[in-house]
Amino acid sequence: DEDSWALMGAEDYDAQGKLWKVRESFLIPVAETGACDNPAFVQYDLVSGRVLYDQAGMGAGKDMVWAVEADEPKYKDAFYTPDNLRAISDR
Repeated sequence: DEDSWALMGAEDYDAQGKLWKVRESFLIPVAETGACDNPAFVQYDLVSGRVLYDQAGMGAGKDMVWAVEADEPKYKDAFYTPDNLRAISDR
């Protein structure tokens, strides 16, 4: 999508260059974050005929909740410094 920069569609080709899989996503506005999100996607396998639908919040019995807490460490620039990422990473 040109306005959100979110991936909305993709396709995979087999070794012979034929269309194999197609994916699409659904963009929705999220008032809590002031942005858009794509909480669901569908993948069609054109060779096997299988369809995969993934929506994390489906069947939970309640509305989806987006994290917007300002005190969350991952929302602060300092979290992404080389020193911090080295400290929290497994090598």
